[in-house]
Amino acid sequence: NIGLKKATGEYINFLDDDDLVYPEHIEVLLSEIIDSDYEIVYASAFETSIDVISYEPYKYKTKDVYIKYDNDFNLLYLMTKNITPIQAVMFKRRVYDICGGVDEGLKVLEDWDLWIKYGLKFPFKYIKRTTSLYRVPSDIRKFEDRKKMLASNVNEIKKKYYYYELDVKIS
Repeated sequence: NIGLKKATGEYINFLDDDDLVYPEHIEVLLSEIIDSDYEIVYASAFETSIDVISYEPYKYKTKDVYIKYDNDFNLLYLMTKNITPIQAVMFKRRVYDICGGVDEGLKVLEDWDLWIKYGLKFPFKYIKRTTSLYRVPSDIRKFEDRKKMLASNVNEIKKKYYYYELDVKIS
């Protein structure tokens, strides 16, 4: 939130230290957000499972690569599951000015919570192009521990929006 408050640009895109964006990432997202009426755009991203070989210097071996999130924006779906990793999204500064930043009380899944908060006010535009990647542990114990930690926080987020009335048109 400190970075969001201090940012002076018109467009915002996150990048965690273990994520990677490809050279065209900013160009692809920026061209879509400029050429549309959307305030928020997102692209697909590779999820890569890795084995860490050493921490100093940091070295790892990639075990598997796949696309986990590959869906058009759907608010009802977003209310039940995350739709994209944090680095794959770009939004206009005014979205933050209107809706605010991340919930600092959350230890994990703060990106999903932020997308719900933003999605309740603004639709997202999906770009069917892979422009980034994020890493997860391939070690089954670490993966399962991570999965349990995330699952234990899912209900906390769902409770926040449980009574929110959605203005959704069903055709």
